[in-house]
Amino acid sequence: MAHSILTATHVSSHNCEFQMLVPACIDVEETKRQIHYLLDKPYNNGSVSLDAEPEDIIISHIQPGLCPQLTQQTRQGLYSWPSTPAERTAQQDCEGDRNITASRNCLVSGETNQAAWDSAELQGCPTVVANFSNLEQIKVTNETAEDVLHMVEDMLKEHHSLDEDDLLTVLNLIETVLNVTTVTPGLAEVIVNLMSDILVSNSDLQPFTNNILNITEKVGDRMSGFSEDSVSFVAPALALSVVKVDTEHVHNLTFGVKSAQNCPFPEIYINQEPFDGTVAFISLPVALLTSFAQNNLTLPRVQFQFYGVPALFKSP
Repeated sequence: MAHSILTATHVSSHNCEFQMLVPACIDVEETKRQIHYLLDKPYNNGSVSLDAEPEDIIISHIQPGLCPQLTQQTRQGLYSWPSTPAERTAQQDCEGDRNITASRNCLVSGETNQAAWDSAELQGCPTVVANFSNLEQIKVTNETAEDVLHMVEDMLKEHHSLDEDDLLTVLNLIETVLNVTTVTPGLAEVIVNLMSDILVSNSDLQPFTNNILNITEKVGDRMSGFSEDSVSFVAPALALSVVKVDTEHVHNLTFGVKSAQNCPFPEIYINQEPFDGTVAFISLPVALLTSFAQNNLTLPRVQFQFYGVPALFKSP
């Protein structure tokens, strides 16, 4: 059983919130009374003095519940963590060596006071996804989609270039992710960063220009879950903005990209006049904006894409 305890004092004091695990608790109110009694005593170790007024000590009984069942795809294999009580540890055999144990702690979140998974302890497990060809054996699901992207991102850090087969494998995998899961802004950001990593690699991109353009377009078209009028993602070699267009109130739409000084990331701006440092700028004519079909449920969208690698568009 866990309790969330808040102690507060007056001027020149500090607030402190912490959790206490009570292994056996038959009477909740009695346990709270005992904790309050202990905290109400002044404490002084010679260098630190603690003294809280009784009314400033607030004790709440919390029930953190369970960490949910979770499937996780990693370079060390596929792991299915069972539903686990807070402050307990789930264990299972490593995929690459059944004699080694992988583990994952179910903790109590300090922010929500609810059970939450800590990072899995897989350091002792051997790597089973060692190269890009191994990715072809991975089944991407809605639950593991983002895991797979982070795994590819990690593998790209180990390779300065990809041959045609490896590059095709990676792009096909990203396409699969887009087809099996909902594209949230968080997932879109991961894909934009991943595509930027591909663009800045020493790979021969020209044969895959259409694949790269189609993936970026799908990210913007399928993204959901943002309430703002626009959302933008910026990486060193790629910028993507998606703008909702209310034709009754929007009479102009411009998109610009500025080279940021002392920063590898470009800066993007919407509906502003171009200024010093602008490397790309586009303005949509009013006639085009008024031609959008208006839907009562959703506003039409315009997406802007900026690629910082001119070689992507060179003729072979």
